[in-house]
Amino acid sequence: MASAAFADDIRDKPLSLGVGKAFVPGTTTAADVILTDVFWANTAPINTGWRVRKDGSQFWANAVITAIHDDAHVLRGFSKITRDITEHMQAEEALHEAQRISHLGSWNWDIATNDEIWSDEQFRIFGFEPQSFGPTYSTFLDSLHPDDRTRVLEAVDLALKGIQPY
Repeated sequence: MASAAFADDIRDKPLSLGVGKAFVPGTTTAADVILTDVFWANTAPINTGWRVRKDGSQFWANAVITAIHDDAHVLRGFSKITRDITEHMQAEEALHEAQRISHLGSWNWDIATNDEIWSDEQFRIFGFEPQSFGPTYSTFLDSLHPDDRTRVLEAVDLALKGIQPY
């Protein structure tokens, strides 16, 4: 009856897990759903959001719950790791603000999937509403000024060949 024990353990304590859902303390349904997901997947997805310390102060954290099984694969419990990422989130917010003020964008390109992650300012620079779609490398190339396209393609090619950094 791991879920009942878990529910008793979290009663009257804040719990925020899952896909952006906040669960009210004292509900066993939320704990049952979370633990069922963890049991079958072995690990819950990392959830990032505000948490509350015992002293009542808030902090940014990410948390992950993992099912613990014995050698016979019998569920024995769960472990939860919560990391304070407040400084990281503050630095990220400062970067976003600096990019907005300076009108500079940033992006990451996953070459294997051809997907890109653009900062809000990168969307704005190319004339798009921030986070309005999932950009790809093709979107990036299509957004370049025609006079810049050849130079960018050459620079990317040299970087991919390891000849020079991008």
